Amino acid sequence: MIARKTSKKIRVKYRLITISKYFMIIFSIIFAGFCGGFFSPFAFGWSHANQFSNNGDAISVVNTFIVFVTLIFIAVTVLVTIAAYIFSNQIVHSKISMQIDFIDEIVENLNDDGKLAIDLINEILQNTDVTEHIESLMRGKIFELINSCKNDGSSSFQVGSLRSSLPKIR
Repeated sequence: MIARKTSKKIRVKYRLITISKYFMIIFSIIFAGFCGGFFSPFAFGWSHANQFSNNGDAISVVNTFIVFVTLIFIAVTVLVTIAAYIFSNQIVHSKISMQIDFIDEIVENLNDDGKLAIDLINEILQNTDVTEHIESLMRGKIFELINSCKNDGSSSFQVGSLRSSLPKIR
């Protein structure tokens, strides 16, 4: 049980490290694009290659820039959507593994501590749906045992035979 818990903890840590690596790669790409877009006007300002002969050339450059920026925003939106989907899947898987760990720990504690098990049963029995379900199961079992005793051929039904076949309850 301890080795199983340790391996699950290692898997969760590995997943977190993997997620953080992907996050850092995506963030560094976005940051590099931002830096390139921020510092490129300064680099072009030092050279005289960007002098326009008329205003029409400047407007076409601005229109092209607007189109490319729109495409970049769409690409970033798609990447963020994909990353959110991957993160949500990772969270669901880690949540399921944590729930399995918690259930294993509860079962282990219930096996070790009888008072805790009794307290848990008492809390469960306070739910009316649970008590109705247990009563219906017990009634079905009792009627089944009564019918089997009647069908055994004995004309006189004895309560002692029924008690011997019922499970012992503390």
